Amino acid sequence: MPAFADAYVRRARIAPVLLILLPVLGGLFCDLVFHPDWQAHAGTGVVGLVGYTLLAQFDRDRGKRLEPKLYAQWGAKPTTRRLRHADDSLDPATKSRLHRLLGPVVPDGRLPTVEEEADDPAAADELYDSGVTWLRAQTADNDQFPRVHEENVSYGFRRNLLGLKPIGILLGIGLAPLWGDCTFGHCSAAADLPWRCRSAPGRQRAGCRFQHFPDARLGSQGRGCLR
Repeated sequence: MPAFADAYVRRARIAPVLLILLPVLGGLFCDLVFHPDWQAHAGTGVVGLVGYTLLAQFDRDRGKRLEPKLYAQWGAKPTTRRLRHADDSLDPATKSRLHRLLGPVVPDGRLPTVEEEADDPAAADELYDSGVTWLRAQTADNDQFPRVHEENVSYGFRRNLLGLKPIGILLGIGLAPLWGDCTFGHCSAAADLPWRCRSAPGRQRAGCRFQHFPDARLGSQGRGCLR
């Protein structure tokens, strides 16, 4: 199956890249609207394609590099933290059931007691991580465990998007002048759209540069788009 057909690839890896490239895609759209000739927008299209290709190669890597910092901020992996006796996000009955399920599959054959966890929290976390790793392998079938797959996709999307955040900020700032030119530099009035510019008498095929033409709605003259 092609990689693009995989839901995780599309939603957790491709979607963040497309969001980050919105400023570039917007610039391409602007070119398509105000510069119908392909030479005018070919450069933007090439830049967008190259940028997408590069970002798609390392968006997951940037997201993975963020995880240790996130775990440090959270106090541990969320799954590890919830298995701790000291954590109260799960009710005691549910936590006890999870400990009984995962205990036999960890190296010591059981998960730590309250006292053992308090005496050596790092060793206890290693056993919790081991149990979660086993559980993750048992739920890898996306068709059999669709809810787990959906949560993995959601987490992957947010993690990878967060990893690309600095690039997105730089693109937004760097392309702000292009957006300003697109928004304010091409037309002087709401009626001055490319198709009105194209309809101006005497317009040359090579482009339209502030052509003036009769316009009953705007008075004696209307002003065409700058291309």
